Amino acid sequence: MGSFPRAFAEAWPVLVVILFGGLSTGAVSITPPEPPQVRVITELRIFGGQVDWSPSENLIAYDAPGWDGYYQLHVMAPDGTGDRCLTCAHPGLSRGHHGAPTWHPGGRYIVFLAEKASHPGSSYESLPGFGQYCDLWAIDPDTRRVFRLTDVPNVRGNGILMPHFSRDGYALSWTQMKSPPNLLDPSQRQAAGFWTLRTARFDVIGARPQLSDEKIYEPVADAFYENDGFTPDGTGLVFTGNPGGQSVWQSQVYILDLASGAISAQLTSGQYNEHAAYSPNGAYIVWMSNQDNGASGGTDWWAMNADGSNKRRLTYFNKPGSGQYRGKVWATDASWSADGRSFIGYIQNNLITQRGPIVRVDLQ
Repeated sequence: MGSFPRAFAEAWPVLVVILFGGLSTGAVSITPPEPPQVRVITELRIFGGQVDWSPSENLIAYDAPGWDGYYQLHVMAPDGTGDRCLTCAHPGLSRGHHGAPTWHPGGRYIVFLAEKASHPGSSYESLPGFGQYCDLWAIDPDTRRVFRLTDVPNVRGNGILMPHFSRDGYALSWTQMKSPPNLLDPSQRQAAGFWTLRTARFDVIGARPQLSDEKIYEPVADAFYENDGFTPDGTGLVFTGNPGGQSVWQSQVYILDLASGAISAQLTSGQYNEHAAYSPNGAYIVWMSNQDNGASGGTDWWAMNADGSNKRRLTYFNKPGSGQYRGKVWATDASWSADGRSFIGYIQNNLITQRGPIVRVDLQ
């Protein structure tokens, strides 16, 4: 696309149809856009966690471990400046992990996970990437007022992961545990536990955020489901899971149709795939995969068209000899900038400790 501005280049096929479509009675064939490529990668935090880039505030919410080992919720500018911790020593929150943020599209609230004040398991199980004994809360990033949204049963085998807002802000989706992990499962289907996908209406009534009309989705009983968020039109959820009966270590990316509760598409195949995120224009999906890194290798970010076609590798963190090489690492959670020119991402150096840096990936 040469020297064309990115926004004009992405809009060009549509302009062709609008300007010249009336000159011919034949069908107009539009070639799907090419997935983006990486221009530069900038490390913003040595120790970070899950991320979400606000479409209205141009701020990044993220979680990171504090001096006591507990993850806390922060916000920062896209260049890493202006960092503020929102949950550190918060009088309205109990001591424990607070993370996995998702911005309301209007910027007024951030929904996040908070560990219960006391519970039967260890705090390690409540890390933002594990989610056991956690509830959904909302925080006003300006006033730091907090509001509890859920109260899951305080027994083993309950927890929440991966909240995401719909693009209009009227709905929230997440993953909720129904059975605890079983690492001794010979099929490894339950190695990460069994989960369900959830959605609810998000409203602010009397200056208090709250959820209502909760719906539960489990297209195949007893499987791993990890919510990656709503489709751009709000009619579906993109998720990671093993509904085909495969090991959790062979999870793939799927689309769930919310009207029918059935899986409408499988976007990936092969080894391990996870953490799908739509670009702002809905044309692309960035996700993580261990493809080309070996079944026991780390993961890198890839991009594909929204229908699963035209897959392209974006990063080479696990490729010796590459200028991006970091050893064996796992590129995980990612979130796009509003203009689609960049995404923010979390790289884990250790799956056990969940530690690793936050980087900004700028695209061509």
